[in-house]
Amino acid sequence: MDQIYYILKNENLMYFILFFLFFLLGWLMRKIYKLFIFLKFIFLGKLGEKKARNLLIKNGYEILEEQLTLKGKLLENKKMRFFFIKPDFLVKKNNIIYIAEVKTGKSASIKDRNTRRQLLEYVTNLKSNKALLIDISKKSISYIEFL
Repeated sequence: MDQIYYILKNENLMYFILFFLFFLLGWLMRKIYKLFIFLKFIFLGKLGEKKARNLLIKNGYEILEEQLTLKGKLLENKKMRFFFIKPDFLVKKNNIIYIAEVKTGKSASIKDRNTRRQLLEYVTNLKSNKALLIDISKKSISYIEFL
């Protein structure tokens, strides 16, 4: 018992323990914050897709599938490789099938390089050249055709 009292009486050790506990608390708070931000983006994404679904229906599109998985393939050093892509919607209007991707903010512009690449990958794997870019922020649907 005297040894425990001696250890607790030592100020350097107390400062070390307090520093460690403070560090541990900060680390835990950071983990909780990151989880909160992740769940917020998941929630906002699902909400955006719901709004996009209503916008598509309102504009006369028939929704064939949501969150479909397409299997793509390519050759790497003459070896066949496969990958999967998940567009938000597969829709139909006037007997034309489109892949529709939902975006918000700056990424909802065709000027965004990543959005262009994503849409190009989608239409290439669908063997089409037509896509729809849905901007939830502006409640608009852009018709995209790659040449």
